[in-house]
Amino acid sequence: MCVTAVLPPKTPADLGIETVSQDSTRALVQATGPLDHRGAGRLCSELEQHLAARRRFVRLDVRNLRVVDHEALALLGRTHERFLAERGTLVLTGVTDSFLEQVRSAGLASELFCVELSTLDIPTPN
Repeated sequence: MCVTAVLPPKTPADLGIETVSQDSTRALVQATGPLDHRGAGRLCSELEQHLAARRRFVRLDVRNLRVVDHEALALLGRTHERFLAERGTLVLTGVTDSFLEQVRSAGLASELFCVELSTLDIPTPN
């Protein structure tokens, strides 16, 4: 397991981004905090760096992410399309009911690959 980047939040109200693990073709990225347009730009940049490094199969753990605006989700949707264009996948894991509702409200439910938190076999923090 190799951590490539940790982009801590600048303030408690900012988005935290961490690449938890990676290999030559895959990566696991965790995002925490509020996802607004500015934070989505930082997050998508981190995801696209993995794509540029030929890591085409990326999981984004969103269990501790809170959507603030739909434009942020639209940016994630465009990044998802870039992964598909490169024959890769961007899978959102740890999707909570409230996050999924935001994805549906943004009209992206049929586009983004989401794995709901309740289907994962991992412990959740209290």
